Amino acid sequence: MLRGVKHCRHIPLIFVDGAPDKVENVRAVLPDALFARCGGLAGALQKATSEAGTEPMVVPPPFMDRYKERTVAQKLGVEAGKSVAVLDAPPDYPAILGDLPGEGALEAVVEEDPADIHPVTLYFVHDPEGLLRAARRLRAIAPRTKAWVIWRKGAANGVTQNSVRETCLEFGLVDYKICALDGRWSGMLFARRKTGADQ
Repeated sequence: MLRGVKHCRHIPLIFVDGAPDKVENVRAVLPDALFARCGGLAGALQKATSEAGTEPMVVPPPFMDRYKERTVAQKLGVEAGKSVAVLDAPPDYPAILGDLPGEGALEAVVEEDPADIHPVTLYFVHDPEGLLRAARRLRAIAPRTKAWVIWRKGAANGVTQNSVRETCLEFGLVDYKICALDGRWSGMLFARRKTGADQ
């Protein structure tokens, strides 16, 4: 965002620590940014201020332009060889999810209470009662899975983006990502809200 705004592009960017894979992803998008460990922050700040404005800054393409090229599986965080719990899904859910990475990446679990926790859980909701069931179930498993609530666009069934967010918040879930699966279905990714005891 900073690089996308003309009058902010000259501001040096320093990324401190971070998971190696995420650092590499950022480095690929912003190769002129500085990357430092916490102990080397002073040196990185000195370098950033001394070199500010000496070279043109890299301006990456808008985030949404990069995001729209991703498949549904990529948006949902489905990885090759990993299973996915699919709850209360419509009959055509394989077409909604599209191509999945690798062989056997999708393990459909259609019963209400799967015995195992899967890396990704997709809970389709069709009405307010189903939304309550989803929030209750996902609250119990959210720390161990990517917990998605998926609803049909439009408010004809009484489920909207706001009602999904508000209902899940009542169960201690906060959303941190949203995506469109196709022209009919949207999804929101939730995590358990941290409490004072968790911090």
